[in-house]
Amino acid sequence: MVVGTWKILDNPDCKLPQKLASAYTDLLGSMLGAGYTPMLYAATQLVAGTNHLIISKQTVVTKDPVEHLVYVIIYEDLDGKFSLTQINTIV
Repeated sequence: MVVGTWKILDNPDCKLPQKLASAYTDLLGSMLGAGYTPMLYAATQLVAGTNHLIISKQTVVTKDPVEHLVYVIIYEDLDGKFSLTQINTIV
């Protein structure tokens, strides 16, 4: 794998590795105004650590809930600590 390039994963059942699944829940589960469900663990990017790209369903909490497809990028540093980097709507 070349540093900085995205590696597309062959993961049709969207199984997140246990540590990443826990980080996803911790980082996105406490957000106000929207709920997130992972749909596809799509790609990884080797940087000074690893970026994980997860296609997710975002449900905005309103009187009539609105759903969007988004991509979430979670960064894992070299010590194994996770942080949320991006949430972007897929148009």
